[in-house]
Amino acid sequence: MKQPKTIKFNGDTYTLKVDYEIDEKTGIGIGPLYERKPAAEGYLFMPDLAFLLGQTTVPTFMHPMKQKPESPATRSSRRRRN
Repeated sequence: MKQPKTIKFNGDTYTLKVDYEIDEKTGIGIGPLYERKPAAEGYLFMPDLAFLLGQTTVPTFMHPMKQKPESPATRSSRRRRN
């Protein structure tokens, strides 16, 4: 399902940073991951599964994901999945 570029949740704005992608080295899918404004340094966020599948129109939770400097979300060797 196509994810929105921006999500407003609990007074914060989340902007799409990483769409759903497959890491070419590991074959593992990641995303979609959103960046929060105001910023939460070192974290990206993923909406709950019901929202990702289109069963709800607003997320009920934004799951924080701690990012490491060499995490798949920060690498440039990725391929997009459409």
